[in-house]
Amino acid sequence: MSDGPEWKGQVEMLHFDLEQVTAIASATRSDIFWSFSADKPMSAQDVAKEVGKSAQAVRYHINELVKVGLLLPVEHRKKRSRTEEAYVQAARAMYYEPKFVSEAYEEQMIRGFDSMTRYLAKEHAAGIRARNLDSNRGAFQAFVRWSVHLNPERARQVKQILLEALREAGSVDEDKGTRVTMAVYMSASLGESRRFLAFRSALGRGSQDKKE
Repeated sequence: MSDGPEWKGQVEMLHFDLEQVTAIASATRSDIFWSFSADKPMSAQDVAKEVGKSAQAVRYHINELVKVGLLLPVEHRKKRSRTEEAYVQAARAMYYEPKFVSEAYEEQMIRGFDSMTRYLAKEHAAGIRARNLDSNRGAFQAFVRWSVHLNPERARQVKQILLEALREAGSVDEDKGTRVTMAVYMSASLGESRRFLAFRSALGRGSQDKKE
């Protein structure tokens, strides 16, 4: 991967808007979108082989992803008597900002993340099977889970450290290497978030009781 965008119209980082996060909330469209890369142009035929769908079905979803600015058409390829378009993702990195959002955005973001993690699970399963056939494939897989207690300021610092580490790792590229997915996930634990939501809900009920 290069240090910056390679293609005209491509950006370094993209914060999903409501239209974009809605587009990839669909499990099928999510699979198709995450099968594309930011640096290697791929056609509908290329991606159809990866996701196990017909090229015609993939083209429909590609058109929708282009409309919302998540894919960029960057190449025309001659295939016998016809021309085939090839696309890249519109940004080197994709993210959503963990701040106050509308209820509609929140719901689509939850659906989109669920679709993406299902895609990651498929990636992981295929990688495990490949590793069992060739131990060298294990070099491409890693999973580390760490549980810590952080205050908000330290959590922001740790998040920045992780993002910078990912950016640095992503700047190393080998032309003939294996494409590898890397992601940073960080969240308050399920129990912590549930306790917080229950507390805020109780506060809301208390305020409503006082008004009445």
